[in-house]
Amino acid sequence: SIERAAKQFRCSPEAIWEKEKQILHSFKSRAFQFIQSPPNDNNFIEWLALIQHYGGLTRLLDFTESFYIASYFAMEAGGANDACVWAINDNLILSKIGQKVEIKMDKDKYYPAYLEGIRHSAESFIQSPDEKQDLVLRVIPSRLNERLAVQKGLFLFPCNLEKSFEKNLCSTFDFQFDTLDSDNSEKLKTQDIDDDTVRIMRVMKINLSREWHCRAIIDLGFVQK
Repeated sequence: SIERAAKQFRCSPEAIWEKEKQILHSFKSRAFQFIQSPPNDNNFIEWLALIQHYGGLTRLLDFTESFYIASYFAMEAGGANDACVWAINDNLILSKIGQKVEIKMDKDKYYPAYLEGIRHSAESFIQSPDEKQDLVLRVIPSRLNERLAVQKGLFLFPCNLEKSFEKNLCSTFDFQFDTLDSDNSEKLKTQDIDDDTVRIMRVMKINLSREWHCRAIIDLGFVQK
């Protein structure tokens, strides 16, 4: 959302990092009035997750580990048009992250050490404007707010605010292009896709036809335990 706002208000790419710092400072200075247990001062990913939760501008992009949750929100917002779900290969993005940044493991933490290491790497890009890399990290706060927990949420985190999210993502997967559009894609039908295809796919755009929406939303909205 901070990238979209920068374009809307003609903020230069070079100034976005400073705007992010201003947003963080402003939110943190008031949060104690409303949040019972705020994060530690330097836990920037958790702070950004809270700002995102309350509708503020951040570099974070919401994702979920559940295809059903993603489909529900895509179709609910689709209106009279087809909807789509963007899917990122989880194993491959973690592999690429490991190749491109040094992940410092903290085995004393109470959740998987590599997640903590990735979070620390992401926070280094927030702290210093000189830390720039065309890369997207998969980040999860160490503490989940209610929305993230219920929706099995996580975030994709672009490391270079001077470049678009798409440019960061394309560089992460070593694509030879900077945008995700139909000219750069391979079009597949359902019958063309098998487990081997899915394993090597890096980014998928899954179209959900408008004719399915009504029945699918009813099914997804009334799932029983």
